[in-house]
Amino acid sequence: MPMKRVALLTLFVLAACSKSPEEKAKDPAAMQADMKEAAKFMAGQWDTTVEIVSADMPGMPPEMAKQMTGRTNTISHCMTREEADKNAEEMFKKQGDGSCTYKRFSMAGGRIDALMACTGGQGGGTSEIAMAGTYSASAYQMETEMKVSNPQMPQAQMTMKAKTTGKRTGDCA
Repeated sequence: MPMKRVALLTLFVLAACSKSPEEKAKDPAAMQADMKEAAKFMAGQWDTTVEIVSADMPGMPPEMAKQMTGRTNTISHCMTREEADKNAEEMFKKQGDGSCTYKRFSMAGGRIDALMACTGGQGGGTSEIAMAGTYSASAYQMETEMKVSNPQMPQAQMTMKAKTTGKRTGDCA
């Protein structure tokens, strides 16, 4: 799965909520409506940095794991008002080739929790990506763990962990 997809998913931030958390806890319909409304972007310029924290695969030479660990990729993206008004889960599903589906997706109360499965990787591979983190209207942090399997190498499942941080840096240029 391209880093850009993971980075774009992490750009989702909450809009301000009209009810307090205590009121929402007493009103399931309000909680469900809030889930749909909450997962929206804040329009503007965003910088997202993805850092590979660890990489592991049976038989991987330690030098290779060391080379992968610590690598960072920063993406700067202008989020338009139109893009910001879309539901986060639906917008992300439209990224790439559509080979990924959510097993779960929750974004509310300043927390994100998602589990995504992707198929059709190189050689028929699959991946499962778990994401968890926190966010506000102008910044976020997320831990990601991706497990990649390939039927051509059944004994070699690769696991990568990454940390993604992002912040709104102002209006679009």
